[in-house]
Amino acid sequence: MMALFQTRTRMAPDVIHTTIEGLLASFYIYVLFLIIRSKAKVFRNAFYTIFVATGTADVICLFTTCGVRLSREFALGKEFQNMVLCLLVISGTASYAHFIGNMLITINRYSAICLFNRYDSIWTRNKVGAVVAIQYAVSFAASIQIIGAQLVYLPNEDGIPIFTGYERQVDMIVMAVYFGVCLICAVVSIILNARILVEWKRRPKSVDSQKHRLHEKGLLTYAVLMFSCSLFMCTLQVIRVIAVSASLDALNQLVTKQFFWTNDVMLSIPPLFLLLLSSDLRRELVISFRCYKNRNCVNTLATHPNNRFNANKF
Repeated sequence: MMALFQTRTRMAPDVIHTTIEGLLASFYIYVLFLIIRSKAKVFRNAFYTIFVATGTADVICLFTTCGVRLSREFALGKEFQNMVLCLLVISGTASYAHFIGNMLITINRYSAICLFNRYDSIWTRNKVGAVVAIQYAVSFAASIQIIGAQLVYLPNEDGIPIFTGYERQVDMIVMAVYFGVCLICAVVSIILNARILVEWKRRPKSVDSQKHRLHEKGLLTYAVLMFSCSLFMCTLQVIRVIAVSASLDALNQLVTKQFFWTNDVMLSIPPLFLLLLSSDLRRELVISFRCYKNRNCVNTLATHPNNRFNANKF
């Protein structure tokens, strides 16, 4: 195995890119850990349940896309075809789950603001569980055409065959499905967030509503960033269609590299914005650091007997 890597690693792996992905995945996992570990009631509502389900898909997507990228950079040959195909199926499912999950989060926020009288009846625990199950089922169905697909291996500059994509027919289907899902979810999200902002402008101004208005504007900024990334990824898919159709391998490789970077940027937005917008999550983060600093969570809480809210978090 070592000899295999020594003969195939003419193309040095992108250490910086891999390091960034590792740090991003670690940060995302830590945020999810804080939410899952907390006993606070706020983290048991529909919003955070969907966020955890979507965040899990995001982390899986980070690891699998990193694996696909490294398989190209290490010039792994056809003997690793089944492994790469498995990574592609999982990565595709996770990517679609990301887009659908963010759309569900936007629908959840829309119902909380514009349909607040019916929110509890809409987002019951059973319904949320069903929605998450449908999210993953639809995501897998959208990726099912990848299963059994033939992967294309072309020689690189050293003459070593490396994975470059799917067979043309499957590649076109994959790009069309990705473009459609990405665009639909992005458009629905931006429309609903715009309606949320309009709803807040209609409400009477007060100190409390002003605080919530700033919070919703932050969520709208989040939606705009996600929409921009999604639109850019759709544009990359269109360019890839042109590159594949015209057999422009150099352009295809360039677009694929940009696709990996854009995917990482898009997946970094949810945990960062949630940490910025959620005071409850920041409070959990502070408690976590205190517990780590004192090596014992019980001792930390014992030294702060008046902080009953923090104690109930655990």
